[in-house]
Amino acid sequence: MLSRGDRAWWDPNARLVRCVACVADAPADPWAGLDPEQRGAAGASARSLYERKVQARETRVRSRHPKLGGLILAVTEEPASTTSWRTGAEGERRVGRRLEALADGGRIEVLHDRSIPGSRANLDHLVVGPSGIFVVDAKRYKGRIEARRNGSFPGPGPDRLFVDGRDRTRLVETLARQVEVVRAALHHLYADPPIAVVPVLCFIDADWPLVGAPARFGEVHVVGPRGLERLVGGDGPIGRNQRLSLARRLADGLPPAPATPARASGSRPR
Repeated sequence: MLSRGDRAWWDPNARLVRCVACVADAPADPWAGLDPEQRGAAGASARSLYERKVQARETRVRSRHPKLGGLILAVTEEPASTTSWRTGAEGERRVGRRLEALADGGRIEVLHDRSIPGSRANLDHLVVGPSGIFVVDAKRYKGRIEARRNGSFPGPGPDRLFVDGRDRTRLVETLARQVEVVRAALHHLYADPPIAVVPVLCFIDADWPLVGAPARFGEVHVVGPRGLERLVGGDGPIGRNQRLSLARRLADGLPPAPATPARASGSRPR
C-alpha cells in the first residue's frame, strides 16, 4: 500500500503504480539487456553519409575526367565537408564502445544514433543510468576546452564554451533542444520524483586545463570520456528493471536514425 509522499514508479504496460523499493527488489528481468539491434550502432548514420559523399565525389570526378579521374582522386584530398563526417563517426564509435562496456556490465542501458521524429536530425547516444537519462553528444574536437564569461550590460552574462579558441556555445544550445525531444518521448511515463534528463557534451581528443576545467554550462555537463563514464554510472534510485523499461520505451519512441541524417545542429559532426 502506497502512502502519501512515497516514491513511486508507473508501469504503463500493467497500468499499475508500484513503490520504488518493490520494483528494485523484483526478480531480474528475463531480458539480460537490450540486444544489438535495439541498441543501434554508434556513428552508423554519420559513417553512411560519409561513404555516400565519397561515392558522389568519385562519380563526379570520373564523369568530368574520364581518363584522369582515378589519378585526380589519388593525389587530391577529400574536402573537409566530407572528412568531418568520418571524424564524427569515429568519435561516436569510441564513445559508444565505452558506454557499451558499462551496459554489458549491467550498470546502464544505452541506445545509439537515434532519430528525432519529424526531423532529419539525430541523437548520438541515450544512456539510462541509475541517476537518470543522459543525452550524450560526442564531439571529436582538438584544442583546449575553456569557459569564458560573456560580458553584457548591466552585468556579466552566462559562460560561453570555447574549444581551441573558437566559440562553440551553440553546441550547448543544441543539446537543450535534444533534451526536450527525449522528454517528449517519455510524456506518458509517471515517476515520483520525475526522472532527470541530463544533457552531456563529451569531447574526444580535446585538451583539458589542469585547474578550473568547465564541468557545467547551465544544465549541460561538459566532460571527457572518463568523466562521462563516472557521470552516467553514478549511484541513483533507478534500478535495473526500471532502466530496462525506460530504455525500451526510448527505443520505441526514438528508433535508429536513417542512413542519411543531418545533425541536430544542422552543421558538420566533428
